[in-house]
Amino acid sequence: MSSHRGAAGYGLMAPVEKLDLLSFRRAAREGRVQLRLGAIQQAAAAFSGALDLWPGSATLEPGLPGGRLVAALADLEDQRAAVVEDLARVRLALGEAGCVVVDMAEHTLWHPLREPGWEVLMQARYLCNDTPGALAAFERLRRILRAELGIDPHPSVQRLRLAILRGESISSFVTSSSGSIARPPDVATEGRDMRTTCGLDGG
Repeated sequence: MSSHRGAAGYGLMAPVEKLDLLSFRRAAREGRVQLRLGAIQQAAAAFSGALDLWPGSATLEPGLPGGRLVAALADLEDQRAAVVEDLARVRLALGEAGCVVVDMAEHTLWHPLREPGWEVLMQARYLCNDTPGALAAFERLRRILRAELGIDPHPSVQRLRLAILRGESISSFVTSSSGSIARPPDVATEGRDMRTTCGLDGG
């Protein structure tokens, strides 16, 4: 992605084949609709399609001014990160917790202040029978938030931690509220234990 200066100031430019923002947003919305309807396979396809339209992070060309342009790029990157997290939740529901552990471990390195990413990482590690790894992810998030923002993790993340400590079944995915921490309707569930074989030896 690059930027250009026109009569109205700086704007964003991207080759259509690399970033079709309208199509990206349309696919993301469709994925969330399907997710709320419980159509997991369709949600996965929509989220994957959205990310295919946006293969990497938005970046600035060297030497260009910041200000509103930087803020706009940050907002775009947040939109992409939210879809990455949505897809991860869907993949948990499809029994792909091992792959989600790998993806979310990297995701949280790039987005350490995004609590939904940590929440999904905790779920994935727990579903892979890595309770210590899930709790370690929570502790790392708590240290980061306290150091950077002076706050504790969101109550939904704390409820997830408590469910993990108690050894309870957890919801395999939660409906996303883009731009804010996702709130699962019920972290601990009465249904079958969703822990799966992950193809990983721990987290």
